[in-house]
Amino acid sequence: MPVKWPTGRLVGTGNDRIGDVDVAMDYLGHLASEIGTPRSGEGRIWYDGADMFVRDDAGVDFLLGGASGGGGAGVPQRDFFENMPTRALVQSDFLDEPIPNQQVQGLRTVPAGAGSGAASVIGANVLDHPGVWGIHTGTAAAGRTFLLSMIQSSFQVGNTNGVTRFGSWVQVSTLSTPTQRFVFRAGFSSVNLPNTILHGITFEYQDDQNGGRWQGVTNATGETFVDLGITVVAGLWVLLELEVNAAGTRVDFFIDGVNQGNITTAADIPSGSGFNLFTNIHIMKLVGTTDRHFYIDAYYVYQEISR
Repeated sequence: MPVKWPTGRLVGTGNDRIGDVDVAMDYLGHLASEIGTPRSGEGRIWYDGADMFVRDDAGVDFLLGGASGGGGAGVPQRDFFENMPTRALVQSDFLDEPIPNQQVQGLRTVPAGAGSGAASVIGANVLDHPGVWGIHTGTAAAGRTFLLSMIQSSFQVGNTNGVTRFGSWVQVSTLSTPTQRFVFRAGFSSVNLPNTILHGITFEYQDDQNGGRWQGVTNATGETFVDLGITVVAGLWVLLELEVNAAGTRVDFFIDGVNQGNITTAADIPSGSGFNLFTNIHIMKLVGTTDRHFYIDAYYVYQEISR
């Protein structure tokens, strides 16, 4: 299933509440919910007078700090962290103003051509979508704008201890046509201009491809497409999400939370140490010089990893 958008809170100091754990901060900076026998329930932080522990949902206590040999079935602090599920998450709601060729909200805006670029959007068309960027081709024959994570901070899928996911809400403002054609992609990809995917795992839309329906694309040693069966509609918000399994042998494509198709041709999925991926969301003009654009409202990249 695609990842749910994270929610949470961190509030208070002293004798207050952090998430679902009641805590008290003593003068040494230790966290303890009580001295003595811990209360039931996972996530309880407790203090036996010498050591601090956290109790998991199976009732196992892990040592957080304090002197060695304290009460409870504790393990060393380092083991506690190494045994935690390790996850990486980058996300943004695009509440800041995009700056050309600079990284904002985890992405770098790279425009090319007159009038291309990104700008914050205010208006009725973004109702219920706070923080929206408009991404434009501009008026050049090959105008384009890319939203890229830093290539130097690339990552890999497959050969990990868990899945890799990408998601974003997008809206194509005006459809691609034979006289004003463009391509839109969202996911992980590298592109050799004018319009060839070198390596990628991505959603794609173009009017003369797949009947104007969303399609999933992977490219490694070869290229594989899957028809996602959903026609692109101008002015309609959709949530695009993709998930790569831990082995890097399967990609599932979700639209508005529904799995619409998958690719299992492992040779065409760029996984493992031989492929360095980065986030790539872009629009590129292929025919015509009239500006075309899409809106983007929030994105995330999530990965379960082993450090």
